[in-house]
This record gives sequence, C-alpha cells and structure tokens, in this order.
Amino acid sequence: MELIFRKIDTTNQADIADFNELMDDLTHHAHDQALLLEKIKKINARKDAYLLVAEDAGTGKLCGSTMAITFDDFCDDCKPLMIIENVVVHHDYRQKGVGRRMFAAIEDWGRSQNVNYGILCSGMNRLEAHQFYHNIGYEEVKGFKKYL
Repeated sequence: MELIFRKIDTTNQADIADFNELMDDLTHHAHDQALLLEKIKKINARKDAYLLVAEDAGTGKLCGSTMAITFDDFCDDCKPLMIIENVVVHHDYRQKGVGRRMFAAIEDWGRSQNVNYGILCSGMNRLEAHQFYHNIGYEEVKGFKKYL
C-alpha cells in the first residue's frame, strides 16, 4: 500500500471527517468538527509542531495520524526534544505497516528540527500500542500526568 504523509488539508471536508473518525478510534467518541478544524488550523500554523496524517494513496482516505511538538531543552547539548501524542491508526489499517511508516515520517521531521530524542505519551490501557512502541525502539519510562 502506498502512503502519503502530509498535513491535513483544512479546506477538504473529507480530511476533517476522516480525522474525526481517527480521533473516534483513539478516544471512542466523535468530536465537534468545527472545533477540530479550529485546532488543526492552529497546529498547522506552528513551526514547532506537526500534525501528520497518513493517507492511503489508493483511496484518498486518512488511515493514521500523530502529532509532534518540539521545544527547547536545557539538558545534554541543549538540543530540543519532541513530544509525540495522539497516535492512531484507523482500525481497518492496523497490522499493515501504517504505524511503523508513520513513526518513521514523524521521526524524520524531528531530525529535521534537530531534536535530541522523542517522548511518546500513551494511555495506560493501550497495551497493544505499547507493545508496538517497544518493537519500534521506544523504551518505557515512568512519567506522571495531572489533569488541570
């Protein structure tokens, strides 16, 4: 399967609908498309962030997405680091290499931003995803989260 990695086209209603479906796969509830569009435009305008989507070139359908944000760090060589979040592959495309290729693309973007390393965030209950992350080289470390 040929994949195209790109930003979401905010003028394309199919992109917004497909992205909403991806977020439904991730969070198990659909989102307000107008709010999604507003947030996508905001992320797309940032130079330190990349909301990457994977498009099935044969169908034009968005089949995966992830977001990365870089920021300056004071440790090591003061190189930036990258947070990776909201990783999802559409349920019809899982186990087909989409996730692996999507991570290669987002990591390439991170390298182009001169990041030192990436930190991947994932929900505690996503055990299959955690095994995948381990398989592509991410080490599990302890972290903490607090809702504000």
